[in-house]
Amino acid sequence: MKIIKMILGVVGIIIVFFLLRTVIFPNLDRVLINLFQKQVTSGSEYETKQDCEKNKGDWGRAGIYPHEFCRIPLSDFGKPCIAGFMCQAGTCIAPYTFRENPIMTSGLCPKYTTIFGCTQEVHFGFTHKPVCRD
Repeated sequence: MKIIKMILGVVGIIIVFFLLRTVIFPNLDRVLINLFQKQVTSGSEYETKQDCEKNKGDWGRAGIYPHEFCRIPLSDFGKPCIAGFMCQAGTCIAPYTFRENPIMTSGLCPKYTTIFGCTQEVHFGFTHKPVCRD
């Protein structure tokens, strides 16, 4: 009977951890972003290289997107974080090659609001599933 209780306890802890990592932490992070984040410009409103550079933006192509466009660097780029609400972009990125299994870690604030490539977000100190955006 003790072994069954122990097994059920371990299974319960695994389920709670899975729910925290995949559902609760990411959604709580998004709520905090919506509540506390100031809107920052992504640079998409600048349609020419001159307007972009005049507003301290970086003009060029990114990812597999075929057209050049403007992205405004964020002032907190590279700042340590444990959740997206701590960054102007609303995203905290794990600074290593991603893993499918969750780990406890801190991340870094990204350079732009528009992120290309494969990344792994950090929500309240835990990595989330890897995402590739191109």
